[in-house]
Amino acid sequence: MLRGEGHIYIADIYLPAVIRALISPFVPISRAGDVRFYSPKEIASIFQRHGFKATGTKVVGYVQIIALQKT
Repeated sequence: MLRGEGHIYIADIYLPAVIRALISPFVPISRAGDVRFYSPKEIASIFQRHGFKATGTKVVGYVQIIALQKT
């Protein structure tokens, strides 16, 4: 559980937009939910809806790290 204005860091696979658009329709839907590749902007948007604000994004190769702060 995060306290007050705590921070969380999300690390995920990063693929350029063109590759995401080509691959996503072919990624199977699992019983756990819809599986797909998200852009840093999409991840930040999802967390913003739940009381976080993006404080930074870094892409290194095929890894994206999104820093978020509880508001």
